[in-house]
Amino acid sequence: MYEDFGVRYNPQLISTPGGTGADNHFFADSRDILIHGLLGSQHRGTCSSLPVLYIALGRRLGYPLKLVTTREHLFLRWDGGADRFDLEATGKGMNRYNDEHFRQWPFQITDTEISENGYLKSLNAAGELSVFLSIRGACLMENRRLPEAVASFDASYRLAPQWKNNQVLLAAAQQRVSGGMQPIANASQQRTNDLIMQPQGINHAVQSGPPDPNPLKQMQNQNPMMPP
Repeated sequence: MYEDFGVRYNPQLISTPGGTGADNHFFADSRDILIHGLLGSQHRGTCSSLPVLYIALGRRLGYPLKLVTTREHLFLRWDGGADRFDLEATGKGMNRYNDEHFRQWPFQITDTEISENGYLKSLNAAGELSVFLSIRGACLMENRRLPEAVASFDASYRLAPQWKNNQVLLAAAQQRVSGGMQPIANASQQRTNDLIMQPQGINHAVQSGPPDPNPLKQMQNQNPMMPP
């Protein structure tokens, strides 16, 4: 894919770990973070989409590939029982590592973060979908489509409610819809707990906005490959 089809990480979004701020607009263009950007004429993406493309191709070839998360990054894992190793999808071709590498890169993570967010674990289907919906929600937030963002974060949370990041992102999105402008990274933990205990409150917050379709149903209706 790298050599023959020119699949690349978008050079405009390349940065050193820790070198980006909250206003870097990483999620502004869906082509950079979702798979359709790699399938378009430019063949460009990021760590949000490159591993997904390789996994989709590899699974069709019968390879035991899994999607794995670490802090602000996705990578692949060959998880075939006796054979298990990690693959970085954003470089020139594929680079093979072990879990210890992704404890340190692109950000150093603690055992607490690993436990709270499910980092370094091979994702099941529900976990993968939760990640995709979270990325979709971030793009919608960046483009100020707030009710739709809340719906995506809500669906992501319901698929993996145990992940702290899902809890915080949902709370921050709901707060934005209700009139607050607090950044996601600074969402109140108390507000997060309130939402976890009463997730139905989200629906009341978005009633004054535009129609807010279920993102899962919306994607099903738009995808001719998905059964009814």
